Amino acid sequence: MASASGFESDRLQQAREARGLSVPALAARMGVTAQAAYKWERGGSPRAEMVPLLAETLGVPPSFFFRSGIELGTTPAFFRSRVSASKGSRLGSAARLEWLLEIVTELERHVELPEITLPDLSINPRTANNADVDAAAVAARLAFGLGEGPVQNMVALLESRGVVVSRAPLAEGKLDAFSAWHPSRRPVVFLNADKRAAVRSRFDAAHELAHLLLHRSTVPADFLEDKELFTLIEKQADRFAGTFLVPEDALRREVHAVSLEGLLALKPRWGTSVASLLYRSQTLGLLEASAAQWQWILLARRGWKSGEPLDDVLPIEVPSVLRQAFDVLREASLFPKHEMVVPVRDVEALCALPVGYLDPPSLTPRVVLKSKEVPPQSS
Repeated sequence: MASASGFESDRLQQAREARGLSVPALAARMGVTAQAAYKWERGGSPRAEMVPLLAETLGVPPSFFFRSGIELGTTPAFFRSRVSASKGSRLGSAARLEWLLEIVTELERHVELPEITLPDLSINPRTANNADVDAAAVAARLAFGLGEGPVQNMVALLESRGVVVSRAPLAEGKLDAFSAWHPSRRPVVFLNADKRAAVRSRFDAAHELAHLLLHRSTVPADFLEDKELFTLIEKQADRFAGTFLVPEDALRREVHAVSLEGLLALKPRWGTSVASLLYRSQTLGLLEASAAQWQWILLARRGWKSGEPLDDVLPIEVPSVLRQAFDVLREASLFPKHEMVVPVRDVEALCALPVGYLDPPSLTPRVVLKSKEVPPQSS
């Protein structure tokens, strides 16, 4: 039987990683040897009759394997991962990032997305100090015209500056967030939809903004292999996020005697957690080391490390730009779905669309009432 001509091996690897499957696991599901599956990913083409089974197993259309996708190449992807996040989790998220870039590229054939207007605040992560990071955060606020007040909506701010934001489940909750900026594409920020506290998600968004502004051109794509560098840039991004969300002068004006109750009162105004406000107060010297230690003890005793008051009250910030793009296309009767090979349900999840949004119009015939008036009876 003839092999599938034009089969893109990279697409097979991309779909497999997006679904969180190893090569042996994929082979087992298909009833083939692991050697055969490895061969397909290394440039060999499967038999033509195997393609539909591959598509069904991976939840993609058969055409998916015959069109080239977007590769990140040497673009660094900044993963804010928890300790339990595996390499497979990162690979799966990177594959979905490539899908999102592909979707956005197709959308931009039809609609104008917000212009990319991000300042270049690059630093050398190995030589920059805390003062350099704080200065970059202040410069970013100035460039965005924020003054010293709270950031009303971090997601809307990112989107208004041309950043594509996706909020979707990430690696079963094992990844907090990640970001990337492809040289010829838009900057992208992924937020974990499994995180239900708005303040934590806002901090993640500010953390990823730091990577886009500070590290895009100064960190190599393989930085994850350098534990020292990874730890360094994560600390810098955390520092940037704290300064960006709550400027020093504003915090000094509003915090007079640091207490958990006082910081909790500031939480809705600034959209940051009590823990983050406490840490920032401590780093700025607003309380002595012994007093800070006592506040951390109180925070732990109250169980606020796993969840704080108001976490279930403050609204989650939801991306809207991609949804707007699809709404515009729907109003114009232009659906790019037929030109995309990314699975429909994945498009909906990545673009904050309701499940079924991209389904074709229903062909079920409908019978409607002409008039509510009852016609007169004939004599």
